[in-house]
Amino acid sequence: MRAIFVIAFLALLAALTWAAIHSYHLLIQQVQVLPPDLWATLLIVSFIAIATALILAAAIRSNGRSCTFKEIIHRRLDLYENFIVIWQSLKNLQDVDKIATLHLQADELKSSMALVASAEVLRNLNRLLDQAAQEGPQAAQKTYEELLLSMRRDLQLSTLYPLPSELSKLFANPQNNR
Repeated sequence: MRAIFVIAFLALLAALTWAAIHSYHLLIQQVQVLPPDLWATLLIVSFIAIATALILAAAIRSNGRSCTFKEIIHRRLDLYENFIVIWQSLKNLQDVDKIATLHLQADELKSSMALVASAEVLRNLNRLLDQAAQEGPQAAQKTYEELLLSMRRDLQLSTLYPLPSELSKLFANPQNNR
């Protein structure tokens, strides 16, 4: 999509440049016919047309980028929510068959996350999965909290609550919060 906008912009710029050069040569040939004030007006109108084309091209390009970025953010949010649901289920389930199904779902999500997640999220996800495989999901709580914070940064929510200390309180044992 970006390539199409770049090609269209370059074609428009080339056409406007050609028109300006052609107009300039035409005006040079007929300079005796045109009065000086019309010459200045024509030159100003040409510059305004070129500036307008540049502004429109920049607006189209900016809009294209923002739409693509919004789609990626929504896709990330869906993936992260699904992973969190699966992770919480893995932590709380004891049924071996259901756990195997959740592992398969988590593997599918990892593949999708590899396409849209940031490097920091992928690094923390790998750390979490390695630690959970070695020590169990309950022991990997601190790594899980780091993953959540990196997901929030990836979604550009780093300035919102919860802070790392608040996140620790959120996941602390309910008996400790009393």
